[in-house]
Amino acid sequence: RAAGGGGGARDFAYAWTSSDPGVLDHRLTPEGRRVLVVAPSGLAAGAEYVFTLRAESTVDGAAASASVRVVMNRPPFGGRVTVDPEEGQALSQLFAVAASGWTDDDQDDLPLTYAFARARQTGTSTVTALTADASLGQADVYLPEGAWAIFAEVADAYGATARASAQALATPAELDAARDAGVREE
Repeated sequence: RAAGGGGGARDFAYAWTSSDPGVLDHRLTPEGRRVLVVAPSGLAAGAEYVFTLRAESTVDGAAASASVRVVMNRPPFGGRVTVDPEEGQALSQLFAVAASGWTDDDQDDLPLTYAFARARQTGTSTVTALTADASLGQADVYLPEGAWAIFAEVADAYGATARASAQALATPAELDAARDAGVREE
């Protein structure tokens, strides 16, 4: 019990409301609790919510409420990924991958970080990392032979991510026949 004789948690009935009532369908805590936990899947990126807790005394009916405004983080947006050249020689030519034009609404979400990956355009859906962290949004990579989807994953300081992709074709490398045959110029 709280100091002053009464007012313990069991002496109150609690009820939560939200500016978006559908959010409460995603609550993880039972109704009637003074704590509210909502599943992340129930909250939309970039949305604003107002949650209000009403507490009413079961002893004398006195009531009070308090509200909190919550703005959900939005992932980076507005950017794209490019590959230059779009077609080049496998394993012998560097492909310049760049993520450009990305921004975030909130300066507190900066800096943005970038990671690049590749997956074959046909056949397997295996995604292979090209870089773990390209803080400048660009990387030079070698690609194995094949048609590739190149992905850029852009994250803000809080881990909200967005993804974009581009295509690249890595053709068989042209071989130097004399070198490969072990022939030396004299």
